[in-house]
Amino acid sequence: MKKTLLIIAVGLTATMLSVMGSNADPRNTYKAEAEATRSHLPTLLANEEDEQVPNPPNPSAKIQVVFTLDCTGSMGGLIQAAKDKIWSIATGMSQTEPKPDISFGFVFYRDRGDAFVTKKIPLTNDMDLVYKELMTMQAAGGGDMPESVNQALYESVKDFQWDPDTMVYKVIFLVGDAPPHMDYQDDVKYPQTCKMAVKKDIVINTIQCGSIHETEPIWKEIAQRGYGAYLRLSQSGSEVVIKTPYDDGISHCMRTIDETRIYYGSTAFKSEMKSKTMNSEKINSGASSAVLAKRAEYISSNSKAKEAYMGRNELVSDLESGKVKLEAIKVEDLPDNMQKMTLEERKKYVREMAEKRRQMEAQLALKIKEREKYVAEETEKLGEDAVKNSFSGNVHQVIVEQAKVKNITIDKKVKH
Repeated sequence: MKKTLLIIAVGLTATMLSVMGSNADPRNTYKAEAEATRSHLPTLLANEEDEQVPNPPNPSAKIQVVFTLDCTGSMGGLIQAAKDKIWSIATGMSQTEPKPDISFGFVFYRDRGDAFVTKKIPLTNDMDLVYKELMTMQAAGGGDMPESVNQALYESVKDFQWDPDTMVYKVIFLVGDAPPHMDYQDDVKYPQTCKMAVKKDIVINTIQCGSIHETEPIWKEIAQRGYGAYLRLSQSGSEVVIKTPYDDGISHCMRTIDETRIYYGSTAFKSEMKSKTMNSEKINSGASSAVLAKRAEYISSNSKAKEAYMGRNELVSDLESGKVKLEAIKVEDLPDNMQKMTLEERKKYVREMAEKRRQMEAQLALKIKEREKYVAEETEKLGEDAVKNSFSGNVHQVIVEQAKVKNITIDKKVKH
């Protein structure tokens, strides 16, 4: 039986790739210029039954994702979809072993003459920081169709701390409805930026929202040059949001766990960690219970996510692991409310926080299981197409296929 060579730089289903169409492989257009800088383009051999030969799991799986997102007035639906679904997208990416180190970043763009041209959230695995910033972003401005796409895409490639390791899955999702200004003389145009991305081993996927005719060929070309996928969604993103009877209970457990974090260290470090707890407080007060439930699921689903959420020098965790002894910590390095306590009072206080955390984590695990069952039932009612055609569903399918190239095998199940 004949062996088949599968090149999986894009590797997406036909329903997701208008760019593939009936033409020859679009990568061939730019193959010559890319091969000089991207010699490690993935190739996998199928066996005689045309089944893909499994690769060994990536022992230090790492994923970096930047969303380059048009936030002019017409993009309100997609901005809201990002707010609703960023935790679910992250949870979906955690459906693999070993658990990956996941970082997100954002570039929001409008155009010259608007309130801003670009705003950035740097790549970080601190998802609370990402979401706190994301909460403040609103769609506004625009109105003259071409936008500063070139600048936004260039900054996405140039201004982020992309890991140079070729086994890290690095990806940009360019999401917008309008084409770029090609008349700005001081812009770095997208073909040059795509070359930079190839050199840095960054995949560029494009998601066109709506049906502006002028956008489609450029979005397809960027996807081709960036070795990525072109997708088209409705202007709203067709997102599926499932609220459950368990969301309030999950968010209550998570709020309580948030309150048990105790940080120790220098004054400067404690101030830094205070901003971490303030981010949690802002999220707890401003996000819906459904979003908070998805936040809790993500933190619970990935040990690396939990480490990032807890942060360094967290007293309850460090005492339980034996990393430190309470009596060895300088009084001035303790939080203010513990400095006037006796040693025994401090031990009692930490024990109480530890017990409260254990109880909440146990309740949280049960409620998350109940929520997952409920969501699965509701998703089945909606049908597979509704899930796959949503913003988060499309993003997840792209990530699942492209991450395989880095030996990261993610479950295909879309999380909600």
